[in-house]
Amino acid sequence: MKGLLKNFTYLIICEKTKKAAIIDPAYAGKKLKCKLKRITAYLKQNDYNLEYIINTHRHYDHVNGNEFIQSNTNAEIISYNSGLRENDLIEFGEIRLKVIETPGHTADGICLYCDKNIFTGDTLFVGDSGATVSKDSDRQKLGASLRKLMTSCPPDTIVWAGHDLGKTKTTTLGYEQTHNVNSEEYRLKGM
Repeated sequence: MKGLLKNFTYLIICEKTKKAAIIDPAYAGKKLKCKLKRITAYLKQNDYNLEYIINTHRHYDHVNGNEFIQSNTNAEIISYNSGLRENDLIEFGEIRLKVIETPGHTADGICLYCDKNIFTGDTLFVGDSGATVSKDSDRQKLGASLRKLMTSCPPDTIVWAGHDLGKTKTTTLGYEQTHNVNSEEYRLKGM
């Protein structure tokens, strides 16, 4: 689902156990809140149990749907600020999302890795990276976080970014290593 700021919200479901998690539920305005209503209706119609609402960072456009989703599902809201740390596993059904701390865009940034898929929030986009304009942003830390992703995950890992800002909706880490506007920065730092 895409929002006003071209935000993506991801719903991950373990079909075997019917357990699920949602990443960065966002909306802007009544029309887009209807999309969150459709998500909660979909969960109920299919008897899925939403266990977690996961936030990749604290920015409003990634968390403003938390209360609505929680009030309709009783899912637990989790993030760096609730205690998630490097290598923690978020488990629901047979799905295991591994937490990777990625400060820079914000101090509380995390990415979530599972089976050659990575949900990057605003750390990495298709062709670019998150801005460093918040009070707690840090360009050097963001560069280090990007290098960490590029070296700790396989190149064929599919990137699921927090916003639809590129030529395509997804990319791979390998593609971003050479085509991202920040790829020169990766090479300068020893990649």
